[in-house]
Amino acid sequence: MESRHEHEKVEDVEVVRGRASLGAGRRRTLQMMRDRLSTSMQQVASTFQRGKNKGLAKKKYSLKGWNRFQTVSFPTEEAKDWHLTSAITTKSQTSCCAAVQTRLITWLLPGLIGFLTATSGVLIEKASNRLNGILFGYCASDAFAEPEDCQASGSWVSWWGTGLLENQLWPDYLRGWLCYVLLAAALAGFSATLVRCFAPTARGSGIPEVKTILGGFVMAEVLEFKTLVVKVVGLAFSVSSGMALGKEGPLVHVACCWANFCSKLSPRYMANEGKRRELIST
Repeated sequence: MESRHEHEKVEDVEVVRGRASLGAGRRRTLQMMRDRLSTSMQQVASTFQRGKNKGLAKKKYSLKGWNRFQTVSFPTEEAKDWHLTSAITTKSQTSCCAAVQTRLITWLLPGLIGFLTATSGVLIEKASNRLNGILFGYCASDAFAEPEDCQASGSWVSWWGTGLLENQLWPDYLRGWLCYVLLAAALAGFSATLVRCFAPTARGSGIPEVKTILGGFVMAEVLEFKTLVVKVVGLAFSVSSGMALGKEGPLVHVACCWANFCSKLSPRYMANEGKRRELIST
């Protein structure tokens, strides 16, 4: 009986030791998993913090350009215009000319803007047609003549020589091809250089910038007279180079530049950003 009890005690001790060793192994495994998880969480947190700091730096850097822009309060500008027109109307009891000018200016300025925009479009069309003719040849009698008129008079000299294109020799064909490519690249390069050096705000169609201005932002450089000149000249050269460009979209920007220029002719529009946007939207 005693040996049996001793044997059972030995078995109980071994079971306790096995359970203790198993519990210690589990604790070590759990501790290792906990340490690995803690290390991973620290790495993730540090990576996230570095990315957050970079994102904040980029965000702050990108917002630096917006500090130059201002917004327009349309109710405030409308109240200013009401006070100005009321004062003019009160004074017009003794000066009828001022009242007539205040009422007529809202019709005369849009008409002037339309005339100037149409004139700019005609100039761009004429200039692009003549510059585009240089890609194919030149007029021996009159360098400023239209290519169609010069061809009708027989004074047109083609880079490909005389005769049909399929009957020409390879040297004549290669000469014409080189002249076309080099002159087209020169016209496009001149337009790009003009925009980059003198008026970077003249790039593109200008419609997104105009929509931003009509939404209430003040972006004076977009509608400056310098931008208008570079836009017209650059548009003529870029269209004549043969690129897939149109004049319709950029002419919207040209019209808005003329509207901004004409707004300086009237104190009512010059000193009021809200009324100026009404003039630009016409």
